[in-house]
Amino acid sequence: MIKVADTSLVDLGFDVIKKSLIKQSNSERNKEYFHKLKPNFKINELLIEYKYTNELLISLNKKNFIPNSSIPNSSNWLARLKISGSKLNNEDFKSIYTFMNIFIELKNAFKCNHFNLWKSDLIEIPTLDNEKKAIEKVFDDQFNVKKDATVELKNINKDIEN
Repeated sequence: MIKVADTSLVDLGFDVIKKSLIKQSNSERNKEYFHKLKPNFKINELLIEYKYTNELLISLNKKNFIPNSSIPNSSNWLARLKISGSKLNNEDFKSIYTFMNIFIELKNAFKCNHFNLWKSDLIEIPTLDNEKKAIEKVFDDQFNVKKDATVELKNINKDIEN
């Protein structure tokens, strides 16, 4: 492992890189991660990370851009899922649905031949198509509950209208 003094990191512009990563980040969790980021000097780990980064750079050179969507904050609904009996609200489902769509976009983008490493990591993760359809059945485009989300709700709304 290589050792580098903190002053050398500043001289090398590591603080500038961290600030740029924080600014460009699409999720609060990544911003926190980049804020605490320390350089890794383990050569074997760096070589593996380099290969992944290289696949991304090759895609930029080939004008095969990956999606750059803003990732919603998941901390609230993830915390609620840990509590037995708690319920998610419409915004929570909207966030989950957005996550699903971003993942599908990324998985599709990484199907290209020059993303062999990324593709092999993502291939085993399901796209949750049935779960996505279940959300679409209950919520409209603005994430209000549909009047016909269930048979019972459909009948109640029908009775109210009559």
